[in-house]
Amino acid sequence: AMSDSGPLPWGIEVDRRKPDWDRSIDTMAVQEAELAHQRTKALRDQVSSFVRDLDTLRAELAGIRSKQDSDKSDMVATFRDELQLLRAQTDSVDQLVPYVD
Repeated sequence: AMSDSGPLPWGIEVDRRKPDWDRSIDTMAVQEAELAHQRTKALRDQVSSFVRDLDTLRAELAGIRSKQDSDKSDMVATFRDELQLLRAQTDSVDQLVPYVD
């Protein structure tokens, strides 16, 4: 910086600019704290969203498993019914076989 009488000696220039630098540092510290707060909030929001999505997926998976178990039980019951019917038919055929000579 230049004054009317030429450049200021280094020590005087530093003393003159120090309050501006201190204000700039204070402003940057506040901005850094605000940014850290915003990042923390964004991370917290993302984690909360992830947990909600995970809970939804767990519920959907439980529903799918329940339906599969129900379907499997239905298939086993149908298979048993068909097996009983086949056995009954086989027994009927076995009873007729002695008469087929």
